[in-house]
Amino acid sequence: MRALILLAVAILSASGVIRPLQWHFCDDTSPVSGGTSSESPQEQSKTESEAPGNHSAALGVAQLLVYIGYLSAPGNTKKRRWLRKSCFQRIRAACLRMNDSASNETSSGSALGWGTACDGGFFIGQPSDPRASSSRQGKRLGVKGTDVEIEQAKSLLEEVAEFGDVHLLPMRDMYTELPSKTYSLLRRGAESGAKLVLKIDDDHCPDMEKILSIAQETSPDEAKYLGYLVSGNHSLELERGPDGSEAPPYMNGPAYLVSLALARAVAIDNGAQSILYMQYGSSTEDANMGKWYEYAKQTHPHLKFTRETVHPVAMEHIPPPTKSEVSCGGHSAPACDKCPMGHGELWCHGHCVWSAESGVCVLRPGLAIEEY
Repeated sequence: MRALILLAVAILSASGVIRPLQWHFCDDTSPVSGGTSSESPQEQSKTESEAPGNHSAALGVAQLLVYIGYLSAPGNTKKRRWLRKSCFQRIRAACLRMNDSASNETSSGSALGWGTACDGGFFIGQPSDPRASSSRQGKRLGVKGTDVEIEQAKSLLEEVAEFGDVHLLPMRDMYTELPSKTYSLLRRGAESGAKLVLKIDDDHCPDMEKILSIAQETSPDEAKYLGYLVSGNHSLELERGPDGSEAPPYMNGPAYLVSLALARAVAIDNGAQSILYMQYGSSTEDANMGKWYEYAKQTHPHLKFTRETVHPVAMEHIPPPTKSEVSCGGHSAPACDKCPMGHGELWCHGHCVWSAESGVCVLRPGLAIEEY
């Protein structure tokens, strides 16, 4: 009997009546095409570009031009508040001007009020108290949250509910996880269908006129990687491969642009390769983005690859000093005279400047203390 059943199944399969099951595992962070699909990257890109959600033009809606992804941290509440108050107004104005010039706009646009030309948000991981990292080594049954982590988690929940522009990521928010955050940002940008994806730090504001102009000139088959280009010949030891090889050229600094074709190649077609970035021997975000670009060139030869300097694409945009906090450059302090911490003028930047006359760190002339 078993032999007869197997024979019947074989006959039906050969005739096409029964097809073998094809399993596809996917979630918000693991692409279906991460190495399990039988389609080539070229076929995958074509299929995705024809999908109803990816080409808004096919639905009679203006295509999104720019997706703006801010890399932020749980404790950077003041920076995000300041961006929303000032920088986001500039973004909105530039994007709405672009909407006004579009003839086929039929949608009210993003929840941020940026119209149909632009969308984006903040990408933030789980609160991670650096003071507790060493004590957590070897813990198998979980760890207790510190007071800092608990308060940051509560604050983030309130922020998510109030503004709706925060994308929480299921990972600890640590500097060593930056490639994972960047991958998530690129994935979200690729899924939005925007012509350009902007990765930007939360202490900068984008030059939207320049970025929107580049977006308009970008075609679907162009894999653009634009920003402040750094030669791999000057890569740090940390950025080198496991065999000591130099890092390829990459974009350095607070912001860079990736076209839709490249974002799809890196975060969707080559998803598994990008997620497992430790094969490159380092968790350095900028250098790994350069390596993702190089790998995409190998897997997507049909695309037109461009890697060049477009600088600047963003300007520094730090919150003004307050009565309780000033920016010292790479860190903050209650007041400028607290910035140096024994390092003298090397740690006196941002809102502050070193006074050679008095030998102390003081507030920059012209800056006013304000609350926001």
